[in-house]
Amino acid sequence: MTVREWFAGQEVLLTGVTSDIGNAVLEKLLRSCPDIKTISVILRSKNLRSSEDRIKDLLSSRGFERVKQECPGAISRVRIFEGNLVYENLGLNDDQLARLRGSNVVIHAGGPHEELLDFCCNLPALKSAAVATSIFGNRGRITESVLNSKLPGIPLVMIRFPAIGPAAKEPIPGYTSVLKGATVLMIGAGYALGNPDSPAAILPVDIAANTLIASAWDKGTRSYERAATVFSVPALGCTWRTLIENGCRASTQFPFPSFGIRGMTSKPRMHFLVVLLLEWLPSFLCDTFLVAVGGKPRMVKEYQHMRSVLETLEPVLSKSWTSDQRKIRALNDRMTAMDREDFYVQTEIDLESYVLCSSAMATKLCMNKANLTLIRNFKIAAMLGLAAVLYILLFL
Repeated sequence: MTVREWFAGQEVLLTGVTSDIGNAVLEKLLRSCPDIKTISVILRSKNLRSSEDRIKDLLSSRGFERVKQECPGAISRVRIFEGNLVYENLGLNDDQLARLRGSNVVIHAGGPHEELLDFCCNLPALKSAAVATSIFGNRGRITESVLNSKLPGIPLVMIRFPAIGPAAKEPIPGYTSVLKGATVLMIGAGYALGNPDSPAAILPVDIAANTLIASAWDKGTRSYERAATVFSVPALGCTWRTLIENGCRASTQFPFPSFGIRGMTSKPRMHFLVVLLLEWLPSFLCDTFLVAVGGKPRMVKEYQHMRSVLETLEPVLSKSWTSDQRKIRALNDRMTAMDREDFYVQTEIDLESYVLCSSAMATKLCMNKANLTLIRNFKIAAMLGLAAVLYILLFL
């Protein structure tokens, strides 16, 4: 039975839908599994926006344009539930719990999973549960024996992912909805602290989404195997240094509007000085100039955003990690040729093309073009000012 055939008629519960992986899972299920009965999503109100408003914003984003074009009625299968993953019973009321008791498949794409796994114990029709977790967040304590001792009988597969990067192929090559640490590093929007010769622990988001979907199918079609399993997904297969070098080449075509310095060092003092003198100081001087001419300062705020985003990636940048690829290979081998094409969990990635597409999409979807013009003008003015100072010192 193919992945698409198995998902036909299933009631899917998807959590973490606002995460990068959750976005990609929802888009992929709506587009590639047209016979799914329902996809129920649980999320909470945030920043004075209701769960319904947050889903509407998500479904109206660029990442769902392909679904609307190819499967116009697919979005009608999405059911929205106001809840919270940190509360008992996920913060759902009795009516909501009754409506979700028929869920056959649970896919957890982000956020805390402890309460969700307890919730899965009370789903009588559950066929499989696929849970995403970070390879850097659990210190290796999650094992099959631990899970089976705590959650006996749940058809659970837990997938350990590295940092998530832009899409390799779908829905658009290089697609990213917001700037995260991996993307910021790739497009060269900030100087990083880490080991440039460590493996680049980045996985394209579409491969991560496909792995969750395919692993749910794999567990669900093994009715005889109820024990929980854990496996890791391999990343790009290059070093951070190689990734940054490709980003430098891509930036010549798609420069990003910030004073960020492309590169990485393992020396904290060097990192501090470079960031201070070549990122913060130009941003501060540029804002000072804007204020002087009656404008609104914005470059320091941009610098602070890029710094905070890159800091979330620092726990990944200095660690070397390995993954046992036997389980992901077995999953790939079990899929049909058509499934391997539609729900690819292993694919050849042209690194140069991948970084180029990622840079193009980041500048198109996440760039303030006014900032790019401002930075160019500021650099020209700074060079002219420096030249004038040198001329005065040397010839006057």
